[in-house]
Amino acid sequence: MRRVSEKSAAAAACPPSAMQQQPVPAVGARSLSVEIWGAEIPAGLLLAAEQTVDTPYACLAYVRAYQPELIPRLQHAVARHCGELVAIVSFYARSRSLVVVNRLLRFPDQVLNACVAAMLEQNPAARSVEFTELYNEERAHAAACSLTWRTIDCVAAELPASYGEYLEHFGAATRKNLRYCARRLERDAPAVSFNIHRREAISASMVAAVVQLNHQRMAFKGGRSGIDESYAARLATLSRSHGVACIATDGAAVVAGALCTEVGSGWTLHVIAHDPHFNHVRLGLLCLLKAVEEAIACGAARFNFLWGLGDYKLLFGGTVSALRARRYYRDSGTRLLALADMRDFTVQSLRRHLSLWRRRLKKRAHSPRLNT
Repeated sequence: MRRVSEKSAAAAACPPSAMQQQPVPAVGARSLSVEIWGAEIPAGLLLAAEQTVDTPYACLAYVRAYQPELIPRLQHAVARHCGELVAIVSFYARSRSLVVVNRLLRFPDQVLNACVAAMLEQNPAARSVEFTELYNEERAHAAACSLTWRTIDCVAAELPASYGEYLEHFGAATRKNLRYCARRLERDAPAVSFNIHRREAISASMVAAVVQLNHQRMAFKGGRSGIDESYAARLATLSRSHGVACIATDGAAVVAGALCTEVGSGWTLHVIAHDPHFNHVRLGLLCLLKAVEEAIACGAARFNFLWGLGDYKLLFGGTVSALRARRYYRDSGTRLLALADMRDFTVQSLRRHLSLWRRRLKKRAHSPRLNT
């Protein structure tokens, strides 16, 4: 383990001229400290880090399930402020870069800068640090040593203290429609029931059943699901450690489900699906509504809908945020020579502009036209 103070870490990350021009604002009266750990990091420390984030992508839960081969290679930057744990950034070395495995991070730039500086000091051969999905915006004090660009949109809803308050965000017509769907489900399929399952109670067959419904639903709409058997198996692994599932069954058959995970104060939706025979009662959305109700009852503060702009995400109170990729560099010379990063910056920026343009065209095509 290597301990690095905020002051010395910041000096290692940026050249002196950049440090003078772009001062890092203080987190508090006392210094922010960063420790670098290897594979010997205590399991309890990693578990505590889950309370600083709100999605499995931001901690090691996702990596353990989907990329377990990376775990032995990881180093960990442990940031504390006034002795209190505020973040753990996990990373591995690839060529002359340090690749951060945490995604969907919301840590302040001050924390990220201190962690990056400690990472570069501990790994003198590394020239850069790679983050793929941050909620952080570009900051002036980071501009001299980093490159940040928008990549993809992500949707999350801030949850109120009570389910009643949450329902109020729906319009009157939407609340009426949801009540109608629930009543018609009771009338047309009285045997259908909703149940909440947690962690070890979520079986691989349960996950596979919901994934199969997702395939059926996408085929019914003329599309194709991007979830394969490998993804489903790894999602089952993640569900056993952090999962919460709202499952609708008709007798012994699974007819709908919302597969979620719970980390810190947040819930994350991974898969939602229903049997197309229940399209008329929007059974998948009824499952999702039950899941949100359970999340609020458990004290969750945020519900993450992840990537993409499905209409149901916005209907359920989601707010769209642009995720950003960021590269930190040891010095300005390294940044100037980072041609691959400039390529990614250009390609992903163009893709994003094209996506926004297509979205505007689609919205315009579906908007009512005034008679002239």
